[in-house]
Amino acid sequence: MDRMSLLPDDLIFKILSLVPSKVSVSTSLLSKRWYSLWKRVPNLRYSDPYSDSGYSRASGFIDKFLLLRDNTHAIETMRLYVNRYCPRIDIETWFRVAVSRGVRVLLFNDCRTWYQPIRLPRILYTCETLATLTLVSAVIVDVPLNICFMSLKSLSLIYVDFPSDESVHRLLSGCRVLEDLKVIRDNNENVKTFKIMIPSLQRLTVDDVFIYGNPVPGHDVGFVIKAPYLKSLAITGQFGWFHSLVKMP
Repeated sequence: MDRMSLLPDDLIFKILSLVPSKVSVSTSLLSKRWYSLWKRVPNLRYSDPYSDSGYSRASGFIDKFLLLRDNTHAIETMRLYVNRYCPRIDIETWFRVAVSRGVRVLLFNDCRTWYQPIRLPRILYTCETLATLTLVSAVIVDVPLNICFMSLKSLSLIYVDFPSDESVHRLLSGCRVLEDLKVIRDNNENVKTFKIMIPSLQRLTVDDVFIYGNPVPGHDVGFVIKAPYLKSLAITGQFGWFHSLVKMP
């Protein structure tokens, strides 16, 4: 018996959880003992943002990963960096699978730039297990009326486009226990006032990239913050552009 097969499961899971999923799967070639263990690893980490292949390699790998893994075990963490060839329907399917498997940490970086915006599956907006959500360069085109993130404590919205002020308000209103919020904005003319009204919020980071340039008449942007229990506030940009700062300690 090889020495790797003597390692306890807990240690193997620890090792495989710290590496990209492609690496964890490939370790099955090192030892017979490891062949089935990667299927129970609670993390899915895939990064292929700059591939220029005609069909996204992400779709093939992630589909097989989700198909072959032991689905009696939860997917606690899903981190995806996808390229421009990744079909929108595949991304939406992966989100649904993650929610159905009790995902706690979800990071999605959409490197597809001008390609079709994704629609976050409605099941995501009522995910009871999700504690950390990070969206990068995503375009949220529809936000349902009924939103309830029961466990979401940390939310990062980095270069995320919304269709309107109301869509932002709907999303944040559903974050009942949110403690940490990070918002980085660029030139999104659809949202004029980014309203942050979250009673449970303790830490807020705001970076408005657009305001580094010359403001365009009629395209003013701003924030309204109502966070009575806020402990930490970090703002990058021209403070005068904030429309209102109310009910802050």
